[in-house]
Amino acid sequence: MATAQNDPLVRPSNITESPNNPICTALFEALPGKVSLPSDNDYDASLKSYFSQQEAEITPYCIVSPLNESDVSTAIKILAAPDSTTKFAIRGGGHTVWKGSANIEDGVTIDMRNMNTVEVSENKTVISVGAGALWRDVYAITDSLGLATSGGRAAQVGVGGLTTGGGLSFFSARYGFVCDNVLSYDIVLADGSLVSANATSNPDLWVALRGGSNNFGIVTKFHLRTFPQPPFYGGQVFYSLDTAPEQIDAFAQLAGSEDFDENASLITSFSYTEGVGGAIQNSMKYVSPVLNEKPAVFQPFLDIGGQLGQTMRVSNVTDFTTEQGAFSANGFRYPTLPHNNNPPLPPLPLPHLHPLVRHHPHHPPHPRHPMGPLHPTNPPRHNLSLHATRRQLPGSILPPALFPSTHQHPVNRDMEQHRRRQAAAGYSGTVV
Repeated sequence: MATAQNDPLVRPSNITESPNNPICTALFEALPGKVSLPSDNDYDASLKSYFSQQEAEITPYCIVSPLNESDVSTAIKILAAPDSTTKFAIRGGGHTVWKGSANIEDGVTIDMRNMNTVEVSENKTVISVGAGALWRDVYAITDSLGLATSGGRAAQVGVGGLTTGGGLSFFSARYGFVCDNVLSYDIVLADGSLVSANATSNPDLWVALRGGSNNFGIVTKFHLRTFPQPPFYGGQVFYSLDTAPEQIDAFAQLAGSEDFDENASLITSFSYTEGVGGAIQNSMKYVSPVLNEKPAVFQPFLDIGGQLGQTMRVSNVTDFTTEQGAFSANGFRYPTLPHNNNPPLPPLPLPHLHPLVRHHPHHPPHPRHPMGPLHPTNPPRHNLSLHATRRQLPGSILPPALFPSTHQHPVNRDMEQHRRRQAAAGYSGTVV
C-alpha cells in the first residue's frame, strides 16, 4: 500500500487577539489552532497561494483549515446553523481563475489543503485522494507504481475542483471525464454528517457530484479508478502563426475522424507575446506505448513547416504535467470572459474556422460529438485555446529558441525556479 501525506500547512495558531466576527469566534473556539484571521501569517500564506491574483485579493473574515473530516463537520455545523447568515467558500487547490470561485469576501473560507493524503489500495486498482491534494501529489505515487488515473493535465491543479467540476485529462478520450472515474466520494453534508456516495450507497448523490461542483456538500476524499500506464510519447511543438490554416485543418481532421484514435490527446493554443508576436503551440500526448515514438495520428501536425521548437519525447505523467503547468505561474491576474446565454450572444464572426471548432449556440457541435452528459460513452476529446501574454516570459508559451541562451526549457529545470523567473518577468494571461 503506497501512501503520501504532505506536511500540514497550518501550525499551532499564533493568534493573540480574538475574532470580532461571531461566526469566526465560534469556529475559533471549536477548532483551536485551525482558524486564522487577517492579522495571522497563516491567513496571509493561504491568500498568497492562490493561482490567480483576483482570488488572492479577496479577504474573508477568517480561514478555516481542517485536518480531517471531523473538523469539516464541526465547521459546517456552525456555518449552517439556523441562526447563521454567514456565507462561506470551499477551497481545494485554489487553481480556478475567476474571482469568488474558491474564496469569499465578508465570509468564511474553508481551506482544504491540509487534507491531502494519497493512498493506493492493496490490489492497486483504487487510489484514494484527499480533497486538498494537487495532481502532482497523485502522480508522484502512480508513476512510481506504473499506474495512472484520469486526472489534471497541469501538475499544480487541485484534485477537488477539477474532479467535482468534470475535468479533462490526457486519458479522457479513453476513460471519459475525470469525474467519470470516481468510484466513491466521502462527503460532508449540510447537517454535518459524513456519508459515502457511490453506485450502491447514495447513488443519486454520486451522479450529482459528477460535475455538480460544491453544490451538494464538501467532498473530503475521492476514490478513483487506476489503470496500468507505462511511459508514453508526448510533449510540445511550437510553430509560427502563419501556419494557422494548416493547424486548424489538422485539428479538425483529428477530432472528426471516423476511426478516431482514443489514445491521442491534443491541446492547440494560439498565443501572442508582446514584443515577440504570435505563435501556435500543440501539446500532444499519445498514451499507448509506440515503438517508433511518432504515432501516425500526430503526423499531420509534425509535418507542418515553420516549427520554432519542440520537446517531444517519451516520459511519464509527472513530467508532462509539470511541463504543461510551467506555462502558467501562480500570482498573476488571469483574464476571464464570463457570460450567460440569456439573451444569447450574437453569432461569432468566425466563418473561416472549421465547423468542428465553432463552439457557440449559433454554431452547433459536430453531430458525432454533441455536448452531452458527463459520461465515457460521450467522451471529451481535444482543446482549442487562445493565450495572450503581456511580455516575453522565459519558458512561456513560446519556445526556448526565442529566449536568451541562459534560459533552459522548463522541462529541464525545477518548476519553482521557473515560477520565480516568470514572476520577475511580468504579467501572463490566458483566455481559454
